[in-house]
Amino acid sequence: MRGPKGDPGEPGVPGIPGNKGYRGPDGPQGPPGEVGDQGPKGQVGNVMHQARAAFSASRQSPEPNGNVVVFDHIITNQDNGYSGQRGMFTCKDPGYYYFSFQVVSAGNLCLILVHKDTRVATFCDNNSDSLLQVNSGGSVLKLAAGDTVWLESDPEAGNKVYEGTDADSVFSGFLLFPSSV
Repeated sequence: MRGPKGDPGEPGVPGIPGNKGYRGPDGPQGPPGEVGDQGPKGQVGNVMHQARAAFSASRQSPEPNGNVVVFDHIITNQDNGYSGQRGMFTCKDPGYYYFSFQVVSAGNLCLILVHKDTRVATFCDNNSDSLLQVNSGGSVLKLAAGDTVWLESDPEAGNKVYEGTDADSVFSGFLLFPSSV
């Protein structure tokens, strides 16, 4: 036989915590917060502080430099990146550059646009009549500081770059926009 239930006793000492349970599913996303204050106005850009590489050179009486087509008469050389002795442009400011050329020939002519010893594009013109004509081309290249770009003639094509004074051959390049390469 059992007697009547007694009064509850004093609570005991808390036990040690149990094992941590699994993470439950994420709840629904809350409402967006309030829009913050507008930040201060930024500095006005100054075009005078931006890189402005550009060059243009023609051929007058260049010294030979292997297969490199040297344009020795400097028309424009904004940041002195083009060497009229070597016929090469050396990049100072990384970015995307546009290069173009117009070379007068008196015979067959194959020109190669070279970037860091790599052929980028080849432009050939057959001229069996030996009349003066223009071989032209261009390309956009991404350059890092120190990269070089130049034009080479292909010696196997029987190149005949015109050397007279009746027409000019010109090589030009300029920075389209800077980038961090």
